[in-house]
Amino acid sequence: MKRKFRFNQKIMNCIGAAALIFVVLAMIISTWNVKRSVAAEVRVAAKRDRCGKLCEELKEAADYLSEQARLYAVTGDNSCLERYWEEVHSGKRRDGVVKRLGELGLDDRDMRLVESAKKNSDLLIYLETRAMRLAADGKGENEEVLPLEVQTYVLNVVEAAMTPEEKRMEAISLLCGDRYAGEKKVIDQYASEFMESAVKRMNEELAATRRRTDRALVMLWGLQGASMLLFLLYAFFCYRGTIYPALAYQMCLEEGRAAELKPDGISEIYRLGQSVLNMYCRMAEAMKAKDEFLASVSHEIRTPLNSVIGCETLLKQTRLNEKQREYLACMETASKQLLDMVNELLDYASLEKKMEIQETEWSLREAAKDLENSFCCLAVEKGLEFSVEADDKVPEQVLADEGKFRLIAGNLISNAIKFTDEGLVHAELLWEKGTEDEGVLVLRVEDTGRGIKKEDEERIFEAFERGSKEESAPVAGTGLGLAICQRTAGLLRGSLTVESCWRKGSAFTARIPMKIGG
Repeated sequence: MKRKFRFNQKIMNCIGAAALIFVVLAMIISTWNVKRSVAAEVRVAAKRDRCGKLCEELKEAADYLSEQARLYAVTGDNSCLERYWEEVHSGKRRDGVVKRLGELGLDDRDMRLVESAKKNSDLLIYLETRAMRLAADGKGENEEVLPLEVQTYVLNVVEAAMTPEEKRMEAISLLCGDRYAGEKKVIDQYASEFMESAVKRMNEELAATRRRTDRALVMLWGLQGASMLLFLLYAFFCYRGTIYPALAYQMCLEEGRAAELKPDGISEIYRLGQSVLNMYCRMAEAMKAKDEFLASVSHEIRTPLNSVIGCETLLKQTRLNEKQREYLACMETASKQLLDMVNELLDYASLEKKMEIQETEWSLREAAKDLENSFCCLAVEKGLEFSVEADDKVPEQVLADEGKFRLIAGNLISNAIKFTDEGLVHAELLWEKGTEDEGVLVLRVEDTGRGIKKEDEERIFEAFERGSKEESAPVAGTGLGLAICQRTAGLLRGSLTVESCWRKGSAFTARIPMKIGG
């Protein structure tokens, strides 16, 4: 048979480490992609805004020149003339705008539109220079104060023949006329076309970067989801391979189902299960040998013991002096104690073999009277108050295993009398109704004995165990009574519990399901 492959802890650790490294790297890469996409989106948006501002600045620079030229033509203020040519020679805002637009990495078509707007703006300078020459002549301005471009400009014959006032009016007409407005319109048109084209292209670029950002975010979220799924899968396999089998082992051992234990999980846990199962098998074999030995020896002891008890009975019927009768009483007491121990060993051995349940119809009230009669003398000998009562709700007839009920009740009452030195022992039969033909018999045995310590309440139900050793040492017994009661109650699908207060008394409650008889 082919051996099934099983992971070991080392492989699980390697898988976990590899998964962790993968998740960390994936998260770093995806986060870097998102950051890069967002940065690109910010750059494109800033570039678009920068383009718009530079285009407006180009228009403002052209308008500034037109404004200064018109002011000079109208007012003759030389400061306007100075500001105009200072902008042309030194400020050069239009040249700076074109240069900065070129640095933005615009395509050739957009740059041609910008350069066309600049070129038309330069052509306007020629027209504005002509108007300034006319305005200067009309004003009678000294040639020395005029800029070189205006000084060297030569008017045509018609313009030169004009009167000063006509020259001034002609200058104003040139700067405010349709031709000048048309040239300005062409500049604005180039600027608008450039702006429309650049904004459109950058919007497309911005949309593309946003799509990349969205894809990076989706990838990041997907990796986060995959990481969570990977973590859950790893946690599930760890649970399934280690924790779940260990819990199953624990449950089987706690519930006494070690024979049902099935090795499972990773190789280390599997080997642990096999070890536990093998250990249980060896222990079961040892327990079986022990039970067989106890049963065999108990039977062998009980046969001659019964003969001894019979001889004691016959001897009591002869003439004996007081000393002989005292010795005979000691022998009789010891023989009965030994017989009780042997009977407990036989009962325990039969429980280990899982004896069958024999249901018969019998009376609970009669059983209660029999129990009271059986233990009354023993209680009187110790000076105890003793009673066995059956509640009115208890049915007359029940269908159950009478022998096992008597075994449980007898052991509980016997224990109560044995461990009570003064006070009372009280047994009570109650009935809890279930369905129409079934119910639960509640047998409660209370005493005012020495009680049981809290830490010993679970241990006393184990075989060969009793209460506190220093307290129970003087009392003879095998320590099997409560173990027999609990296992018998479990065999009858019932339970046995204890409530106790140290040095004040105990109360044992057995709950046994029974059918109501006819």
